[in-house]
Amino acid sequence: MATIIGAVDHADDTHALSKTLKRLTHSDDQIVILGIAPRLSGSLTDHKVVSSAKRAEQAMLDGLTKKTETLCQELGRSIDIDLVSGPPAQKIIEAAILRKADLLIKEDDDLSPDETARRAKVSRTLLQRAPCATLILRNPIQKPAPSVVIAVDKTEDKLDSTARSLLNERVLSSGIEMAKRLGANEVMLLHAWTTADIKFLQHPLAGLSESTINYQIEGARGEAVKWFAAFRDEVARKFDSSGLTFKTKLVFGEGGKAIAAAAEQIRPDLLVIGSANRRGAQSLFFGNTAQGVLDEALFNLLVIKPADFYELVAS
Repeated sequence: MATIIGAVDHADDTHALSKTLKRLTHSDDQIVILGIAPRLSGSLTDHKVVSSAKRAEQAMLDGLTKKTETLCQELGRSIDIDLVSGPPAQKIIEAAILRKADLLIKEDDDLSPDETARRAKVSRTLLQRAPCATLILRNPIQKPAPSVVIAVDKTEDKLDSTARSLLNERVLSSGIEMAKRLGANEVMLLHAWTTADIKFLQHPLAGLSESTINYQIEGARGEAVKWFAAFRDEVARKFDSSGLTFKTKLVFGEGGKAIAAAAEQIRPDLLVIGSANRRGAQSLFFGNTAQGVLDEALFNLLVIKPADFYELVAS
């Protein structure tokens, strides 16, 4: 049983959300539709302007009521409906903490430039602060056997190796569970390999010849290929009972851009990736990668958080 929150604002048509919820939810899941209207009257002082803004807020809430009721009818099951006014990202995060959500779903489809920029800001905030797995939905997931790509990580910066390993495990298990819920037959494991050591080798101050740099890079690439082959075999053994077939793709490049470029060629229905949201010297590869993929890619993105992230946000 999972608690799933689908966030809807006044600009959403809910088509993608409705189709996707039908595919991924089980009968014992708790579904919450969170309708969010912007608060227009908060900083106003003029009485007439405040009254006008409040009427506009109420009109948006009335519109959201109709949308959520229609969504309930389309799903053909009982769902909880919460209607709120305020900053969308903040209200979504508050609802996730209150409901102890397992999954957040937020539509982020193409609209006007201003609306697209607003939604992108909301999506970025959810990547950084949402306490649970977050699905940024750009297209309905409705194919009989959707394609799923899971991005995994083995960077060579030697930072937080234990945390990264635990996050890899969580990304894999969550991605495979989502693939099964959606009815996928096959999962592709995607790894974008990069290393801080290469940047150091290529720096003029390192004083290394081009042949030495190339030798070091090729050696590191060979190690990455060996690791990924062993990792693929380990995943296949561990999730043998899942009924899924596993393929792999190894690309070389910088984080989010490399993953987004590789996934763009594959065109998956869903890309699953981890985000640790660390900053500064403790930054994990996935923290920057998830943000980079969100900015670069135009497909559905499921972002998985570390197990302790819920407690960090809630506190």
